[in-house]
Amino acid sequence: MIFLTRKIFFVFLASYTVAAIGDTNAQQVLGQDQNKESHGVLRGGRFGNGSRKSYIPSNMISPAVDGMKEKINFSKLGHGSTNDEIIHVMIDCRDKEDDLSCKERIFSSIPEGGVIRLTHYLELPNAWAAEVKDMSTLNKLDDVQLDRPRETLHIKESIQVHRKLQSSSQSTPYGIQLVKAKEVWERYNIKGENVRVCVMDTGVNRDHPDLDQLFGYDGNALVQPWWRDVDGHGTHVSGTIAANDNNLGVVGVAPGAEIFVARVFSTNGLFYSSNIITALQVCKDGGAQIISMSLGGPESVPYEQQAYKDLYEKFNIVTVAASGNTGGYDFLYPAAYDHVISVASVNRYRTRSTFSTRNSKVNVAAPGESILSTWENGSYATVSGTSMACPHVSGVVALMLSSNPSATTAQIFSALASSSENPNTTGSDSNIGHGVVNALAAVEAISSYSNNNGTPNEGSNDIEDDIDDSSENNDSGSNGIDSNCVELVITLRTDRYASDISHWLQSGTEYLFYQNDFDSFETYRQTACVDPLVCTTYNIRDSFGDGISGEGTEIKYGGIVEYSGGNFGVGGIKEIGNC
Repeated sequence: MIFLTRKIFFVFLASYTVAAIGDTNAQQVLGQDQNKESHGVLRGGRFGNGSRKSYIPSNMISPAVDGMKEKINFSKLGHGSTNDEIIHVMIDCRDKEDDLSCKERIFSSIPEGGVIRLTHYLELPNAWAAEVKDMSTLNKLDDVQLDRPRETLHIKESIQVHRKLQSSSQSTPYGIQLVKAKEVWERYNIKGENVRVCVMDTGVNRDHPDLDQLFGYDGNALVQPWWRDVDGHGTHVSGTIAANDNNLGVVGVAPGAEIFVARVFSTNGLFYSSNIITALQVCKDGGAQIISMSLGGPESVPYEQQAYKDLYEKFNIVTVAASGNTGGYDFLYPAAYDHVISVASVNRYRTRSTFSTRNSKVNVAAPGESILSTWENGSYATVSGTSMACPHVSGVVALMLSSNPSATTAQIFSALASSSENPNTTGSDSNIGHGVVNALAAVEAISSYSNNNGTPNEGSNDIEDDIDDSSENNDSGSNGIDSNCVELVITLRTDRYASDISHWLQSGTEYLFYQNDFDSFETYRQTACVDPLVCTTYNIRDSFGDGISGEGTEIKYGGIVEYSGGNFGVGGIKEIGNC
């Protein structure tokens, strides 16, 4: 099982002669041609606070192809359109066909001018999103799907902005108490540490005094910049998940968790399923273990459905979505997909909110009425909607993963269901699913799993029962994840000259992470669960050649420190597993 999957290929790696970290007999060192390195398109963005980082994964940008009639244009992604002649579609690529070959085939199969533009490549389903004027021009293509609109799911009329809270000290929103998050902090001393939650939303106010540990994607495949939120919705959602426990403003369900921002929406315009699929890829590549989505739309999209299934089965990523604000029995997506946790809304009395969508796909419920949280321009606001219920559950899952980092998606689903409280039934109903989430019971339930096979506790009410293809799990464990993975924790503590440092982790042929944008005197941590039968290598480089003075890196494998220190000169490699 791998928590961090970021496919970045470095052609320069093969040219180095290396010294093993911790090997005092090694004589040869890295970095003799440091000035000739090329780190590709991965880069960092600094926005004042050292805990707020950005990156562009290389697979989100495709090189131009000579002779193409149309050029990929990312600049207008998510712009929306009021032109009734424009039809948004997604065009399937063939099995084992790469994005550029697929693009060439698309243009060779349609009449001149048939496609207004190809907007972006979708890696998870292997397809292209496009804008066309006439569907008939796509008749020669194998599989074309309509690209459905998506929007945020809060009730705009409910917004009440508070420039200053009544109390000068920290307020605890009622939802935090109702889901029993504080009991988890006090009893188990965990607050979501070492868990990254990706918030797919309107961005986040990076300068809000109650939000820290912010990261975000700043490439051209999504709306930019991620650290601006003129709507307030994304900032509100982020605060419910992880507002700081700092005697200021409010506090979130999991104040120790990291927020990774994938900005899908801007203030104006329509946004589509293809934008959501792109953001899912960004979240996955950004190392998210949880994806929180206070958004949706009324139509199911097969590519989107497959993407959520892949995140669940292949990448062990928990996705959480708002059920909707229709008040009826409608199905809204992504919440109504299998493999996504659908969250209904309740009030402070644990009664279903009248606006909360109810149907057979609702899994659990959380507070969603008059929720106080962070807002734009450093302020706070009270807002209602299933948009506000969803992040409560995302925060609870963060507490669960902080308690049991090796838990699978199947175990999370099962533990969340069995620990939720529904006063109306011993099973599940269409109003609030298995019931209102209980963070304390959920943490205790997930902690009871001693193996990694995804098997629910006997007799539990299991969300997994609602997933039609749960029987497809194989002998290696639920979701096809090797049950014999070992936790690897890399902790990096920088000195004054942090800009000299870069490090990355490779397991087999896959690059799990790469970082080269650090601030001075800060601590950074990366966690992965790696297969002991595969050769995993950790690489660190110092461009000046003097290592990290007084600090350094710690490599902990299976709970045992394999290396600790900063006296590695220009850099080196530590091999772990079957090398």
